[in-house]
Order: sequence, then structure tokens, then C-alpha cells
Amino acid sequence: MSKKQTSTSRSSTEAEIVSLATGLFDAIPALDFADKLVGRDLQLECRQDNSAVISIVHRGYSPKLRRVTKAHRINLSSMYEVFDSGIAKLIYVKQRADPMTKPIAAAKWGVALDQLNILKPAGQMHELSEGGGKRLWAIMHPVMMSI
Repeated sequence: MSKKQTSTSRSSTEAEIVSLATGLFDAIPALDFADKLVGRDLQLECRQDNSAVISIVHRGYSPKLRRVTKAHRINLSSMYEVFDSGIAKLIYVKQRADPMTKPIAAAKWGVALDQLNILKPAGQMHELSEGGGKRLWAIMHPVMMSI
């Protein structure tokens, strides 16, 4: 069953707070069931690549995100209580999607390949001359990415 979108987030931090809260509060009943099934307390592990979201959750409040309670029906202090009680753990993970969503300078192409855990086999990096300027191309099966 689908739901009609009732509100739009105004920032990526707000959108990630909404996403985290939705996943967290949907997962808690499943976690309770799993606890009973295995006969011991399990801990939910939430991974987040936005340090602002982690900071807001650990404080339980953000003056800039006051509207999420009304607009998205999310209570930041409830999220704080879940993580503070130990039911769930919030872990920072390094952003790895940047190479797939943002333009990358040629000097940072090696870093981008490392983030994606893609090795650079000999012969896969090519320099092509287009209109007097040089562009690097990495050909990866089945995707071809240009920078």
C-alpha cells in the first residue's frame, strides 16, 4: 500500500532525519520479535554518512529542524531516547556515493576509485583529446564514467 507524500524536506539533513526515523521506528517491532526468537537482546545498528544528523540525534533537538515534528510527524527526542537507551546504535560511515553523484576533478579520480573499491588495471585509464582539452575516461564493465 502506498502513501501520499504529505511533506517535502527543505534540506538533505532534514531528509536524512526523516529517513532514519522512519527506518528506526519501523525496525523496532521487528527487533523485539527477533529478541524473543533468539532469546537474547539484540542491538539495531544504524549507519549514517551525515555528521549533522548524528549530532542532532545525539542532542535530541535542533532549532533549525523544529518543523520536522509538525511537517513529518517525527519527534527528535524520541530518536534520542532510542539511541541513548542502547536499543540502537548510530554509527558514522564514510560517504562512498559521491563519485556516482557528483563531478570529480581529474586529480581526485584515484581517490574516487578507492572509495568505490575499484582497482585501476593497466590499460583501463585512457587520455582522450577533445577540442584541445584532455579528459580522463575510466571504462568499467558495464558502466562507462567520464570525468
